[in-house]
Amino acid sequence: MYFTIGQKIIHPEYGEAIVRFVGKERIGLEFPDGQQALFKKDDLNKSPLDYDIAAAEGKTDLPWPQSTFIPDGEAEEHYLGAHWQPFVDDTGEILAKLPEYLKSAREKNALGLLLKPERALPEDWTKGFALAWPSVQEGLAIGIRIAAGAHEIVSVFPFTRGGSQHQLTVKKVRVWEDGLTAQIDALFGNAVLTFFDTDFVANRGWYEAGRSQEFLLTGLAYSARPAEIFEISITHSPDEIAWFNQLPKTEGRELMPEETLSLRGTAILLPLNDGDRDEYSFRGEVLQADPFSDFLGQDGWRVRVRVLRDTPDDLDLEIRITERVWEGAQPPRVGDDIKGTLWLQGFLWSTEPTDDDDG
Repeated sequence: MYFTIGQKIIHPEYGEAIVRFVGKERIGLEFPDGQQALFKKDDLNKSPLDYDIAAAEGKTDLPWPQSTFIPDGEAEEHYLGAHWQPFVDDTGEILAKLPEYLKSAREKNALGLLLKPERALPEDWTKGFALAWPSVQEGLAIGIRIAAGAHEIVSVFPFTRGGSQHQLTVKKVRVWEDGLTAQIDALFGNAVLTFFDTDFVANRGWYEAGRSQEFLLTGLAYSARPAEIFEISITHSPDEIAWFNQLPKTEGRELMPEETLSLRGTAILLPLNDGDRDEYSFRGEVLQADPFSDFLGQDGWRVRVRVLRDTPDDLDLEIRITERVWEGAQPPRVGDDIKGTLWLQGFLWSTEPTDDDDG
Protein backbone atom coordinates (compact mmCIF):
# COMPACT_ATOMS: atom_id res chain seq x y z
CA MET A 1 0.00 0.00 0.00
CA TYR A 2 1.29 3.48 -0.90
CA PHE A 3 1.16 6.07 1.90
CA THR A 4 1.18 9.87 1.57
CA ILE A 5 1.32 12.68 4.12
CA GLY A 6 -2.20 13.72 5.13
CA GLN A 7 -3.78 10.45 4.01
CA LYS A 8 -6.60 9.09 6.18
CA ILE A 9 -6.40 5.39 7.00
CA ILE A 10 -7.91 2.87 9.41
CA HIS A 11 -5.44 1.24 11.76
CA PRO A 12 -6.68 -2.32 12.46
CA GLU A 13 -6.27 -1.90 16.24
CA TYR A 14 -6.60 1.82 16.96
CA GLY A 15 -9.05 3.04 14.32
CA GLU A 16 -8.98 6.23 12.25
CA ALA A 17 -5.68 8.06 11.81
CA ILE A 18 -3.89 10.55 9.58
CA VAL A 19 -0.47 9.84 8.09
CA ARG A 20 1.99 12.50 9.36
CA PHE A 21 5.31 10.87 8.42
CA VAL A 22 6.42 8.42 5.73
CA GLY A 23 9.83 6.75 6.02
CA LYS A 24 11.48 3.85 4.26
CA GLU A 25 10.10 1.15 6.54
CA ARG A 26 7.81 3.00 8.97
CA ILE A 27 5.02 5.56 8.96
CA GLY A 28 3.93 7.98 11.69
CA LEU A 29 0.21 8.24 12.44
CA GLU A 30 -1.76 10.89 14.31
CA PHE A 31 -4.99 9.84 16.04
CA PRO A 32 -8.08 12.00 16.76
CA ASP A 33 -6.87 12.75 20.32
CA GLY A 34 -3.62 14.23 18.97
CA GLN A 35 -1.40 11.33 19.98
CA GLN A 36 1.20 10.23 17.43
CA ALA A 37 2.96 6.88 17.07
CA LEU A 38 5.29 5.10 14.66
CA PHE A 39 4.31 1.82 12.95
CA LYS A 40 5.94 -0.60 10.53
CA LYS A 41 4.59 -0.36 7.01
CA ASP A 42 4.40 -4.13 6.77
CA ASP A 43 1.87 -4.16 9.58
CA LEU A 44 -0.37 -1.78 7.64
CA ASN A 45 0.11 -3.10 4.11
CA LYS A 46 -3.23 -4.87 4.01
CA SER A 47 -5.93 -4.93 1.39
CA PRO A 48 -9.13 -2.93 1.90
CA LEU A 49 -10.83 -6.24 2.70
CA ASP A 50 -8.34 -6.85 5.53
CA TYR A 51 -9.16 -3.46 6.99
CA ASP A 52 -12.86 -4.12 6.72
CA ILE A 53 -12.46 -7.37 8.64
CA ALA A 54 -10.34 -5.73 11.33
CA ALA A 55 -12.73 -2.82 11.73
CA ALA A 56 -15.68 -5.21 11.92
CA GLU A 57 -14.25 -6.79 15.08
CA GLY A 58 -15.57 -3.78 16.97
CA LYS A 59 -18.87 -4.14 15.10
CA THR A 60 -19.94 -0.61 16.02
CA ASP A 61 -22.23 -0.47 12.96
CA LEU A 62 -24.24 -3.46 14.17
CA PRO A 63 -27.06 -3.46 16.73
CA TRP A 64 -26.43 -4.48 20.32
CA PRO A 65 -25.42 -7.13 21.38
CA GLN A 66 -23.70 -8.09 18.10
CA SER A 67 -21.85 -4.77 18.22
CA THR A 68 -20.08 -5.72 21.43
CA PHE A 69 -20.00 -9.46 22.15
CA ILE A 70 -17.83 -11.89 20.21
CA PRO A 71 -17.99 -15.64 20.88
CA ASP A 72 -14.72 -17.49 21.31
CA GLY A 73 -13.42 -19.21 18.21
CA GLU A 74 -13.09 -22.99 18.19
CA ALA A 75 -9.30 -22.69 18.44
CA GLU A 76 -9.37 -20.57 21.62
CA GLU A 77 -7.95 -22.25 24.71
CA HIS A 78 -7.92 -20.94 28.26
CA TYR A 79 -5.99 -22.28 31.19
CA LEU A 80 -7.80 -21.36 34.41
CA GLY A 81 -5.48 -23.64 36.38
CA ALA A 82 -2.62 -21.16 35.91
CA HIS A 83 -4.55 -18.58 37.94
CA TRP A 84 -3.98 -20.62 41.10
CA GLN A 85 -0.18 -20.38 41.02
CA PRO A 86 -0.10 -17.61 43.68
CA PHE A 87 -2.05 -19.82 46.11
CA VAL A 88 -1.47 -23.58 45.69
CA ASP A 89 0.94 -26.00 44.02
CA ASP A 90 -1.83 -28.17 42.61
CA THR A 91 -5.30 -27.01 41.54
CA GLY A 92 -6.53 -30.40 42.68
CA GLU A 93 -6.29 -29.03 46.22
CA ILE A 94 -8.98 -26.49 45.35
CA LEU A 95 -11.25 -28.84 43.46
CA ALA A 96 -11.12 -31.48 46.19
CA LYS A 97 -12.49 -28.97 48.72
CA LEU A 98 -15.09 -27.45 46.40
CA PRO A 99 -18.07 -29.37 47.90
CA GLU A 100 -17.09 -28.00 51.30
CA TYR A 101 -16.80 -24.44 49.97
CA LEU A 102 -20.22 -24.63 48.33
CA LYS A 103 -21.91 -25.27 51.66
CA SER A 104 -21.03 -21.79 52.97
CA ALA A 105 -20.65 -19.85 49.68
CA ARG A 106 -22.80 -16.74 49.15
CA GLU A 107 -23.97 -14.92 46.05
CA LYS A 108 -21.10 -12.85 44.69
CA ASN A 109 -21.47 -9.05 44.79
CA ALA A 110 -21.67 -7.19 41.48
CA LEU A 111 -22.88 -3.81 40.29
CA GLY A 112 -25.36 -5.42 37.92
CA LEU A 113 -27.20 -7.01 40.84
CA LEU A 114 -27.80 -3.60 42.43
CA LEU A 115 -28.23 -1.46 39.31
CA LYS A 116 -30.46 -2.99 36.65
CA PRO A 117 -28.89 -2.83 33.16
CA GLU A 118 -30.44 -0.53 30.59
CA ARG A 119 -31.23 -3.47 28.32
CA ALA A 120 -32.81 -6.83 29.01
CA LEU A 121 -30.59 -9.77 28.17
CA PRO A 122 -31.55 -11.75 25.06
CA GLU A 123 -33.65 -14.79 25.92
CA ASP A 124 -31.21 -17.21 24.29
CA TRP A 125 -28.25 -16.10 26.42
CA THR A 126 -26.85 -18.58 28.91
CA LYS A 127 -28.40 -18.19 32.35
CA GLY A 128 -26.48 -18.48 35.55
CA PHE A 129 -25.03 -16.82 38.63
CA ALA A 130 -21.84 -16.63 40.68
CA LEU A 131 -21.01 -17.57 44.26
CA ALA A 132 -18.15 -16.39 46.47
CA TRP A 133 -16.21 -18.09 49.29
CA PRO A 134 -15.19 -17.41 52.03
CA SER A 135 -16.08 -13.73 51.61
CA VAL A 136 -17.89 -11.62 49.04
CA GLN A 137 -14.91 -9.22 49.16
CA GLU A 138 -12.23 -11.65 48.00
CA GLY A 139 -11.51 -15.31 47.77
CA LEU A 140 -12.79 -17.96 45.43
CA ALA A 141 -15.53 -17.39 42.82
CA ILE A 142 -17.71 -20.16 41.41
CA GLY A 143 -19.58 -19.63 38.15
CA ILE A 144 -22.75 -21.74 37.86
CA ARG A 145 -24.76 -22.31 34.68
CA ILE A 146 -28.49 -23.07 34.77
CA ALA A 147 -29.62 -25.42 32.01
CA ALA A 148 -32.67 -27.69 31.83
CA GLY A 149 -33.35 -27.03 35.48
CA ALA A 150 -29.91 -28.27 36.54
CA HIS A 151 -26.98 -26.35 38.02
CA GLU A 152 -23.53 -26.90 36.53
CA ILE A 153 -20.21 -25.46 37.72
CA VAL A 154 -18.41 -23.89 34.74
CA SER A 155 -15.59 -21.91 36.38
CA VAL A 156 -13.66 -21.59 39.63
CA PHE A 157 -11.16 -18.73 40.02
CA PRO A 158 -9.59 -16.42 42.64
CA PHE A 159 -10.92 -12.86 42.79
CA THR A 160 -10.74 -9.65 44.78
CA ARG A 161 -13.13 -6.69 45.07
CA GLY A 162 -10.17 -4.34 45.44
CA GLY A 163 -8.04 -2.86 42.69
CA SER A 164 -6.98 0.37 41.06
CA GLN A 165 -9.73 2.44 39.45
CA HIS A 166 -9.41 3.32 35.76
CA GLN A 167 -11.59 4.79 33.04
CA LEU A 168 -11.70 2.34 30.14
CA THR A 169 -13.51 2.29 26.82
CA VAL A 170 -14.90 -1.14 25.95
CA LYS A 171 -13.87 -2.37 22.50
CA LYS A 172 -15.18 -5.92 22.54
CA VAL A 173 -16.23 -8.61 24.98
CA ARG A 174 -14.88 -12.09 24.23
CA VAL A 175 -17.41 -14.61 25.54
CA TRP A 176 -16.15 -18.09 26.32
CA GLU A 177 -17.89 -21.28 25.26
CA ASP A 178 -19.68 -21.70 28.60
CA GLY A 179 -21.51 -18.39 28.02
CA LEU A 180 -20.85 -17.10 31.55
CA THR A 181 -17.14 -16.29 31.35
CA ALA A 182 -15.52 -13.51 29.34
CA GLN A 183 -12.49 -11.34 28.73
CA ILE A 184 -12.85 -7.65 27.88
CA ASP A 185 -10.71 -5.73 25.38
CA ALA A 186 -10.69 -2.08 26.41
CA LEU A 187 -8.81 1.12 25.65
CA PHE A 188 -6.85 2.93 28.34
CA GLY A 189 -5.85 6.05 26.45
CA ASN A 190 -4.14 4.61 23.36
CA ALA A 191 -3.25 1.30 25.01
CA VAL A 192 -5.35 -1.82 24.51
CA LEU A 193 -5.80 -3.93 27.67
CA THR A 194 -7.42 -7.35 27.91
CA PHE A 195 -8.64 -8.47 31.32
CA PHE A 196 -10.70 -11.30 32.77
CA ASP A 197 -14.12 -10.02 33.87
CA THR A 198 -14.78 -11.40 37.35
CA ASP A 199 -18.41 -10.12 37.32
CA PHE A 200 -19.40 -10.90 33.74
CA VAL A 201 -22.50 -12.96 34.49
CA ALA A 202 -24.09 -10.06 36.44
CA ASN A 203 -22.77 -7.07 34.48
CA ARG A 204 -22.94 -8.17 30.83
CA GLY A 205 -26.08 -6.12 30.17
CA TRP A 206 -24.09 -2.92 30.83
CA TYR A 207 -21.40 -3.41 28.19
CA GLU A 208 -21.44 -1.63 24.85
CA ALA A 209 -18.59 -1.15 22.39
CA GLY A 210 -17.32 2.44 22.43
CA ARG A 211 -18.72 3.26 25.86
CA SER A 212 -16.38 4.61 28.57
CA GLN A 213 -16.93 3.29 32.09
CA GLU A 214 -15.05 2.89 35.36
CA PHE A 215 -13.41 -0.44 36.18
CA LEU A 216 -11.30 -1.73 39.05
CA LEU A 217 -8.28 -3.70 37.84
CA THR A 218 -5.99 -6.04 39.74
CA GLY A 219 -2.98 -8.01 38.63
CA LEU A 220 -2.53 -11.33 40.43
CA ALA A 221 1.20 -12.00 40.19
CA TYR A 222 2.34 -15.41 38.99
CA SER A 223 5.91 -14.34 39.76
CA ALA A 224 7.57 -11.18 41.06
CA ARG A 225 11.03 -10.06 42.09
CA PRO A 226 13.28 -6.99 42.28
CA ALA A 227 14.20 -5.74 38.80
CA GLU A 228 17.80 -5.35 37.75
CA ILE A 229 18.87 -1.74 37.23
CA PHE A 230 21.27 -1.38 34.31
CA GLU A 231 21.93 0.75 31.24
CA ILE A 232 21.68 -0.36 27.64
CA SER A 233 22.87 1.17 24.39
CA ILE A 234 20.25 1.51 21.67
CA THR A 235 20.58 2.31 17.99
CA HIS A 236 17.74 4.11 16.20
CA SER A 237 16.85 3.56 12.57
CA PRO A 238 16.86 6.54 10.16
CA ASP A 239 13.05 6.36 10.05
CA GLU A 240 12.76 6.62 13.83
CA ILE A 241 15.14 9.59 13.95
CA ALA A 242 13.40 11.44 11.11
CA TRP A 243 9.92 10.82 12.54
CA PHE A 244 10.81 11.82 16.10
CA ASN A 245 12.69 14.95 15.06
CA GLN A 246 9.82 16.26 12.94
CA LEU A 247 7.38 16.09 15.88
CA PRO A 248 6.59 19.30 17.78
CA LYS A 249 9.56 19.67 20.11
CA THR A 250 7.55 19.15 23.27
CA GLU A 251 10.13 16.54 24.27
CA GLY A 252 12.78 19.23 24.37
CA ARG A 253 15.41 17.12 22.61
CA GLU A 254 16.28 15.42 19.36
CA LEU A 255 16.68 11.71 18.84
CA MET A 256 20.26 10.67 18.16
CA PRO A 257 21.47 7.61 16.19
CA GLU A 258 22.90 6.05 19.36
CA GLU A 259 21.78 6.61 22.96
CA THR A 260 22.30 5.11 26.39
CA LEU A 261 19.08 4.23 28.17
CA SER A 262 18.73 3.57 31.90
CA LEU A 263 16.02 1.10 32.88
CA ARG A 264 15.47 2.67 36.30
CA GLY A 265 11.80 3.59 36.57
CA THR A 266 10.94 1.88 33.28
CA ALA A 267 7.22 1.07 32.95
CA ILE A 268 6.34 -2.05 30.97
CA LEU A 269 3.17 -4.10 30.49
CA LEU A 270 3.43 -6.63 27.66
CA PRO A 271 1.30 -9.69 26.77
CA LEU A 272 2.98 -13.01 27.52
CA ASN A 273 4.12 -14.76 24.36
CA ASP A 274 2.92 -18.15 25.59
CA GLY A 275 -0.01 -17.01 27.72
CA ASP A 276 -3.68 -16.11 27.40
CA ARG A 277 -4.80 -12.65 26.28
CA ASP A 278 -5.16 -11.44 29.87
CA GLU A 279 -1.67 -12.54 31.02
CA TYR A 280 1.19 -10.04 31.00
CA SER A 281 4.78 -9.46 31.95
CA PHE A 282 5.30 -6.25 33.90
CA ARG A 283 8.04 -3.98 35.17
CA GLY A 284 7.76 -0.71 37.05
CA GLU A 285 8.35 1.41 40.11
CA VAL A 286 6.49 0.61 43.32
CA LEU A 287 4.42 3.64 44.32
CA GLN A 288 2.64 2.06 47.27
CA ALA A 289 3.11 -1.18 49.23
CA ASP A 290 0.86 -2.56 51.96
CA PRO A 291 0.84 -6.03 53.50
CA PHE A 292 -2.23 -8.27 53.41
CA SER A 293 -3.02 -11.52 55.17
CA ASP A 294 -5.03 -14.66 54.50
CA PHE A 295 -6.03 -14.17 50.88
CA LEU A 296 -7.09 -17.78 50.31
CA GLY A 297 -4.56 -18.80 52.93
CA GLN A 298 -1.73 -16.64 51.61
CA ASP A 299 -0.06 -13.53 53.05
CA GLY A 300 1.63 -10.99 50.83
CA TRP A 301 1.64 -7.42 49.59
CA ARG A 302 -0.78 -5.14 47.77
CA VAL A 303 1.45 -2.91 45.65
CA ARG A 304 0.71 -0.06 43.26
CA VAL A 305 3.10 -0.21 40.30
CA ARG A 306 3.44 2.19 37.36
CA VAL A 307 3.34 -0.17 34.39
CA LEU A 308 2.52 2.24 31.52
CA ARG A 309 3.47 5.87 30.92
CA ASP A 310 1.81 8.62 28.87
CA THR A 311 -0.98 6.67 27.19
CA PRO A 312 -1.93 9.64 27.53
CA ASP A 313 -2.03 9.01 31.31
CA ASP A 314 0.15 6.76 33.44
CA LEU A 315 -1.30 3.38 34.36
CA ASP A 316 -0.68 2.75 38.06
CA LEU A 317 -1.89 -0.81 38.52
CA GLU A 318 -2.65 -2.57 41.79
CA ILE A 319 -0.86 -5.93 41.90
CA ARG A 320 -1.35 -8.63 44.52
CA ILE A 321 1.88 -10.49 45.30
CA THR A 322 1.70 -13.49 47.61
CA GLU A 323 4.73 -14.58 49.61
CA ARG A 324 4.88 -17.84 47.69
CA VAL A 325 5.63 -16.04 44.39
CA TRP A 326 7.86 -13.21 45.71
CA GLU A 327 11.54 -13.93 44.97
CA GLY A 328 13.12 -11.02 46.85
CA ALA A 329 15.09 -11.17 50.09
CA GLN A 330 13.17 -8.14 51.37
CA PRO A 331 9.47 -7.22 50.91
CA PRO A 332 8.67 -4.88 47.98
CA ARG A 333 9.12 -1.24 49.07
CA VAL A 334 8.11 2.15 47.70
CA GLY A 335 10.72 3.31 45.18
CA ASP A 336 11.82 -0.21 44.24
CA ASP A 337 11.72 -1.37 40.64
CA ILE A 338 10.10 -4.80 40.40
CA LYS A 339 9.15 -7.12 37.57
CA GLY A 340 7.26 -10.33 37.02
CA THR A 341 4.24 -11.90 35.34
CA LEU A 342 0.56 -11.50 36.18
CA TRP A 343 -3.02 -12.35 35.37
CA LEU A 344 -5.09 -9.19 34.79
CA GLN A 345 -8.63 -9.29 36.16
CA GLY A 346 -11.21 -6.57 36.71
CA PHE A 347 -14.85 -5.68 37.14
CA LEU A 348 -17.28 -2.84 36.42
CA TRP A 349 -17.22 -0.21 39.19
CA SER A 350 -19.37 2.55 37.69
CA THR A 351 -21.47 2.64 34.54
CA GLU A 352 -20.33 6.19 33.75
CA PRO A 353 -16.89 7.87 33.75
CA THR A 354 -16.02 9.75 36.95
CA ASP A 355 -13.60 12.57 37.64
CA ASP A 356 -11.76 10.91 40.51
CA ASP A 357 -10.25 7.83 38.90
CA ASP A 358 -6.47 7.53 39.04
CA GLY A 359 -6.11 6.28 35.48
